[in-house]
Amino acid sequence: MSWQKITVNIQNVKTETKKAVLIAMPHKSDYDGFKFWVSKNMVHPGDNSFEVTVSFPDNWVFRLFKNGSGKYNAYDVVEEEKIDAETMCEQW
Repeated sequence: MSWQKITVNIQNVKTETKKAVLIAMPHKSDYDGFKFWVSKNMVHPGDNSFEVTVSFPDNWVFRLFKNGSGKYNAYDVVEEEKIDAETMCEQW
């Protein structure tokens, strides 16, 4: 099994917990507005202070989600997509 790596701008990191990091997809991607959770074990410091790298296996499937934008549905998942590792690399 081989691993893939993407470089994420620190501005795309939305929040962090003890075990996971929430990352927003880039605006230039086909999935603008979507976010995904990834384990902290897969996130590493980048080449400079403005980026992090995310490493994941070739067979990984990402579950992207989009929250509502209103006052009452801001925390509700309104749309979901699943993409594979190859598609994720192409989007970054």
